Amino acid sequence: MRSLVTRLSLPLLLAAMVGSPAAVAQTWVDAKNPKTLFALAKAEGFAPEIINKKGEAPSFRMSVNGTNSLVLFMDCDDAKTNCKTIQFYAGYSISDVFETDRINQWNRKKRFARAYVDDSGDPVIEMDVDLDFNGLPRENIVESFAIWKSLVSSFGKFVNGEEAE
Repeated sequence: MRSLVTRLSLPLLLAAMVGSPAAVAQTWVDAKNPKTLFALAKAEGFAPEIINKKGEAPSFRMSVNGTNSLVLFMDCDDAKTNCKTIQFYAGYSISDVFETDRINQWNRKKRFARAYVDDSGDPVIEMDVDLDFNGLPRENIVESFAIWKSLVSSFGKFVNGEEAE
């Protein structure tokens, strides 16, 4: 009887130490291959468009609820490849200078992204995702896109005075 218990317990112990088979088989995504993140954005319905410029790190543009947004690859090697992080970016052009106090209201109440007033007095929102080392599970990247979509939508309303944050 003891050997049966030992034989049954060993696989359970190993699964607990390593994680479930589903967790071990997860797809991990990093920023070293921009085409992977581009394809993921496309699969999530963002209609991305590559805007790489010669000599610069990879990037692509995508529409988020009608707002142009960028995905910028950052912390790349000297050849502008093997990037470690990405940054989501959206800027808004407005006729008046956006008040810093209003941006501070946004930053006090929101997580995951930061907003600021750029040198032209326009509001900007950014969100960084660290994909260094082995990257993140695909599900986490999909969630980052969903968070970005929600934040851009909310920030656009905030900038237009439709949402009092």
